[in-house]
Amino acid sequence: RNEHPALMVGDTIKVDSDSQEVYTFVRQVEGETILVVINLNREAISDYSITLDGSQLTGTVQAIDLLNGFDIPAPVLDDAGGFTGYKPLEDI
Repeated sequence: RNEHPALMVGDTIKVDSDSQEVYTFVRQVEGETILVVINLNREAISDYSITLDGSQLTGTVQAIDLLNGFDIPAPVLDDAGGFTGYKPLEDI
C-alpha cells in the first residue's frame, strides 16, 4: 500500500457494482489510478460487473493485479472516461 501514492492520498471515486457483495472504488492522484475491488462475501464471487459513469481517465488503460502482479483484462473507456459491465477478475 505504501508503494502507491493513490492509495495513501488519492481522490476517491465510487464505482457502481451490480452485486451488493462487491464494493469498488477508484483512488487517483496525478500519474496513478488504482481500481480497488473488494469481495464482501466469504465465498468467491464470479457473477458481477462494475460500472464507472465517468472520470478523468482517457485513452487506453492497463490493468494489473497488484496482489499477484499479473495482467488482467483492462476496461475499455467510453468518451466520458468511464466503463460499463467491466469484470476485472473471473473470481474475487
